[in-house]
Amino acid sequence: MPCQSCTNKRREFRKPGNQPEFTTQEIRDSRIEQEPAIVQPFRDGKLSRRYVEANGTKYIHVSDKEVKEAMSNPDVWNGMEGRFYDE
Repeated sequence: MPCQSCTNKRREFRKPGNQPEFTTQEIRDSRIEQEPAIVQPFRDGKLSRRYVEANGTKYIHVSDKEVKEAMSNPDVWNGMEGRFYDE
């Protein structure tokens, strides 16, 4: 069991925040342009609105209810750390 001093140090410790990304603007633009090809259809079992808007449902098996729910809610990928852009 850690001593009080070590416990206090652990409480004060902060994980690193967003790290600076060392890349060119061309690569950033390319990531945004290519996102429809690489976005995943599901996150934690929920359908991605961006995926449906970009690719439709031709290659995935989903119900009309799942599509309607995905289209009426914010995308499951919004707010992710490390995303190249958020709506």
